[in-house]
Amino acid sequence: MAIEISPRIETKIKKSLWAILFVVFSALVALSLLLSYLYFKSAAREVQAEIIQKEKLLAKTSAEKALEDKVKQYETKINAFKKIFSEHKKILSVFEFIERNTHPDVWFESFQWQSKSLTMQLSGKTNNLDNVGQQLIIFRKQRDVLKGIRLSQVDKDEETGLVDFSLEITFNSKILNQ
Repeated sequence: MAIEISPRIETKIKKSLWAILFVVFSALVALSLLLSYLYFKSAAREVQAEIIQKEKLLAKTSAEKALEDKVKQYETKINAFKKIFSEHKKILSVFEFIERNTHPDVWFESFQWQSKSLTMQLSGKTNNLDNVGQQLIIFRKQRDVLKGIRLSQVDKDEETGLVDFSLEITFNSKILNQ
């Protein structure tokens, strides 16, 4: 019989089925987490690259910015012109009123418009004083549009025989809305 220095003890390690399943499951979870991490990291890089590409497309060049500034300047000028033009339309109704209500033998040579007081000073000529009187009557009948009318000067030109006269007409604000 041989003498053994260290006795060999056979121990069987009992491996449980549950332990094996737990290790396999843990390895699968770790592997799936690793793969998910790598997938999402790759997807994030692609999205970031796409964002940078879109930002480059949307970034304005200096020429585009200069053009945009020029367009804004034109817009400002157009808006200023719009305001002037809308006011011009309003005064147009005053001239239409004068044209409709002027005696056939009277003509006006000059005018001065004062927009704050809605007053117009007219200088005109006619053949005789009767026409001046008739012109005043025509204007005075327009009470819905006129606040007042005043004859400020009447002269007869001896050379031509024409009567020079000046009127000051004050309008209601209603005329500007016509």
